[in-house]
Amino acid sequence: MGVVNVNYKTINGKKYLYAEYSFRLPNGNIKKISKLLKKGDKENSKKIKDYFLKKQIESYQDYALKTFRTDSILTDEQIKKLESMRVEYQKIIKSFTKNQVNHPTASFCLRANPPTGGVGHLTTA
Repeated sequence: MGVVNVNYKTINGKKYLYAEYSFRLPNGNIKKISKLLKKGDKENSKKIKDYFLKKQIESYQDYALKTFRTDSILTDEQIKKLESMRVEYQKIIKSFTKNQVNHPTASFCLRANPPTGGVGHLTTA
């Protein structure tokens, strides 16, 4: 998962602290999710990260259900499961270090099954 930003928003003259997370959908659009932080909440806590991960999965699922037609072969539930797996896979790939990506086994697997779903290579900056 990417970086969670923290911003203040003023509503009716009162300041509130929000955690915000942005990600890109497959069509290139950027989706931003905000969550009000209560006293004692930390922006990088597991609870907050799990919330954003759940919302990201739901956004990918909604996008896929609007984009792809379901039939007897590919049902709504299967599309939701596939999109959930896609987000989890992206999370795993982003957690790799450069050395892990360059390891021969990981390198072979990532070239054979790139996170984009097509043929290609994972590159590191």
